[in-house]
Amino acid sequence: MGSKTVSIPAGMVFRKFYCHKCGQKLQRAARTFTVRPGDPDYKKYAIHKNGLRITFFPGDVQVTEYDFCCPDCHHVTGYREQQIIAHIQKKVGARVLSQSEILTWKDSAEVAVDRKKRIGKLLWWGFLILWIAVFALLAK
Repeated sequence: MGSKTVSIPAGMVFRKFYCHKCGQKLQRAARTFTVRPGDPDYKKYAIHKNGLRITFFPGDVQVTEYDFCCPDCHHVTGYREQQIIAHIQKKVGARVLSQSEILTWKDSAEVAVDRKKRIGKLLWWGFLILWIAVFALLAK
């Protein structure tokens, strides 16, 4: 008995990303693969955390993840890599980037993307704590 899991980051749905090679708007491309109990990444996909509830999926897990694919040049990039490229595109002010521009700005862009992710997590937890406090006050 197997299970299925689909992973798509929210930024992939709500933001527009552009190809750094030709400048076209990127499209999402699904990538499906099966993870078996003996594989090294099995625990990553077989244990699902939903809030405080943890579910274990025994057996094979069919995983669907999404990448970006350019409709013109067919270049495929992952979400994190495309976040870094988008940051560089914004900093440089151009959609089409040379390899030297990417290498020049990559380190600072990675730091900025990681910082943005940490701030997002802090805001999410702060919002959750605020709602818990509001409901605790209303319950009194």
